[in-house]
Amino acid sequence: MKNKDIIIPDDEKLEHLITEIKSTRSVKELDSKMAIIEGRHHIGKTILKHELYKKWKQGTGDLIARISKETKISASDLYLYIQVAKTYPEISAIIEKLSSKPTWTSIRRLIEGKEEKCKHDWHKIEAYECKKCSALRRTKP
Repeated sequence: MKNKDIIIPDDEKLEHLITEIKSTRSVKELDSKMAIIEGRHHIGKTILKHELYKKWKQGTGDLIARISKETKISASDLYLYIQVAKTYPEISAIIEKLSSKPTWTSIRRLIEGKEEKCKHDWHKIEAYECKKCSALRRTKP
C-alpha cells in the first residue's frame, strides 16, 4: 500500500494528536535548553564560590586549566560560565534580560555585549523589509 492510499478515518483525532505532539516537543525543547542554562550557570557559580577560586582569584589560569582538563570543558567555556554567574547571580535575571527564547547562544551574546540577531519579520515594499531590523530582500523569504 502506498502512502497516498492510507486513509485516516478521523481527521479531528489526528489533528488533536499532531497538536499534542507539537506542544510536547516545544515544551520539552525549552525544558532541555533551560536545563543546559541552569547547569552551566551552576558550574560557574560553584567555581566562583569555591575556596580555591577565591584564594587564587588573580591567578586562576592554572586552576581553570586543571578543571578544564579533568572535566573536558574548555577553559574559555568555564570562564564564560563564571562570567555569567558573576553578572547574573540568579538565573531569573538572565531570562528577564533576554529578548528572545533562552538559549546558551543568546546568553553568550548578552555577556559579550553583542546584539541578538534579528528574527526577521518581513513586509513588502519595493523589496521585502524586515519590520524589526530593516534588512531588505528582493525575493520573498
